[in-house]
Amino acid sequence: MSMVPDVVSDDEIQYIGSRHSALSSPTPFQSPVTGIVLHVAASHNEPEFSLTFHKSVAVVHIGRRPGSDPNDCEHGPGRALFRCAVVSRKHAKISFSDNGTIHLCDIGSHHGTHLRHAGEADSRMLEAGQPATVLDGDVITFGKPVGRNNETVRPVVLGAIWALSTHPPNANVRR
Repeated sequence: MSMVPDVVSDDEIQYIGSRHSALSSPTPFQSPVTGIVLHVAASHNEPEFSLTFHKSVAVVHIGRRPGSDPNDCEHGPGRALFRCAVVSRKHAKISFSDNGTIHLCDIGSHHGTHLRHAGEADSRMLEAGQPATVLDGDVITFGKPVGRNNETVRPVVLGAIWALSTHPPNANVRR
């Protein structure tokens, strides 16, 4: 009785440390995406922090909070509002699809929404109304640097990290 090894095509091999550039949703062996963690980079006097959104919210609205509010960021179910002059009042939205894909869409902001996939050198400005897929490790920028009163107003820059289920798909979970 001879044993014939399974044949694997080159397209099915992913080398350690590599990332498939066309990945837009979890692979069949990866745990399902359950949400997103947005890690907000530190700015001049403000410390870094993270915001977590579960896909049960379906859509997260991104915008600018009123200037009279003393807090730099407000978040809650379905919203993340930043006190930043280059973020529009209604700037962008993040949405979750049923298949685990996360989309980012600029909704007509004045200074734009930019997305840089992990491993890429340059970000691209999103067209208003055209959703783009957010991958694990991407960098999202709301706004752009703008000069104002001999100072530069910096945009809000965040890292996107997928929140994954603790159980892989079809796992036998004991209750």
